[in-house]
Amino acid sequence: MKKDVLITIKGIQGDLLDNEKIEMMTTGSFYEKNGKYYIHYIDTSLDSEVETKTSVKMNSKKVSITRFGATSTHMIFEEGISHYTPYETPFGIFEIKTHTNNIQLEKMETSLKLTVEYILEINKSSSGTACFELHAREINEDHVL
Repeated sequence: MKKDVLITIKGIQGDLLDNEKIEMMTTGSFYEKNGKYYIHYIDTSLDSEVETKTSVKMNSKKVSITRFGATSTHMIFEEGISHYTPYETPFGIFEIKTHTNNIQLEKMETSLKLTVEYILEINKSSSGTACFELHAREINEDHVL
């Protein structure tokens, strides 16, 4: 059964001296199926005029993020594994390489927290380390995730 959730996403990209922080809050839906958790939301922060539909499929070993709209991509994160993917933006298509160092997934009664730490390359140029944290909390506290 799908549940409405409040989603907070925080991201840090870059090195210790010069890093870029991104934070976004939105609403979306959550459900569990076959031992995996799914979160769907619409991201307007990437381009205020064009929606980007984002789907996150996750378990403790693998995270898959699919985006379609202002940006389009399918990024996969698995500990110790590198993945290449095209990342389509209004400015062109970039080749993204991620090498995942750590995935932490914590499911609580009315919330879920996901943290992914990885190394990022864009068009074969290192962008340093990156990390994102996704926290989904049920909007109606009378029910549990």
